Parts: sequence; C-alpha cells; structure tokens
Amino acid sequence: MKDIDPNKLADVVRDVANGVCWLDPEIAQLALNSFPKPENTRLLANNSNQEGRVPLTEREYEVLKHLVTGKSNTEIAKELIVSVHTAKAHVCSILQKMCVNDRVQAAVKAVKEGLV
Repeated sequence: MKDIDPNKLADVVRDVANGVCWLDPEIAQLALNSFPKPENTRLLANNSNQEGRVPLTEREYEVLKHLVTGKSNTEIAKELIVSVHTAKAHVCSILQKMCVNDRVQAAVKAVKEGLV
C-alpha cells in the first residue's frame, strides 16, 4: 500500500530478502473476502482482522502440525506426499493467514492458542 509506514516498509523489505512471504494484511483480507468460503476450513483465533478469525484449510492445518514439530519444507513434502514447492506454498499461506513473519512465530502462536 502506498501509505505504509517507512519503518514497516524497511522491515518488510528485510523480511522478503530473507525469504519470508509477505502480503499486506489489508490486501490479503480483500483477496480472502473475494473467494467463497470453502467447506473444509477450520477457523483459527486471530485478533488482527475485523472478524477475529482466519480460515485455515484442513491441509494447511496438517502442515501447521508439522511446522510445530520443527519439520522442514522437504520433510513436510515427504510426509504429505507433495512437492517441496507445494509444501512451501502451504507454509507461506499459513504465515499470511496467521499474520506472522516466520514459521517459528506460526508454531509458537499455534501452541499458545491451542491449535495443535
């Protein structure tokens, strides 16, 4: 967004340079709202959006459980019988939906909120 705080922009640029997937939360919410709600979602607590909840698909929930155990994208891919690219895409989606910057934050948040 054009009105992003310069300090936040610098943080985002550093995170992206380090491999973190990032999408402005306002844009992510607009994108999520444009799709019909899938029937196979779990609603996770999240105080950062208007409704207080973020949809996580069943597959993303499976990937999150593996994240919490400290598995790499390669290990997750082998476990779920998908490509590493697909596993990485799921991790990226989870990070965006949970509004966290990395897999460690996602794991901590999942444990704190009793999601796994």
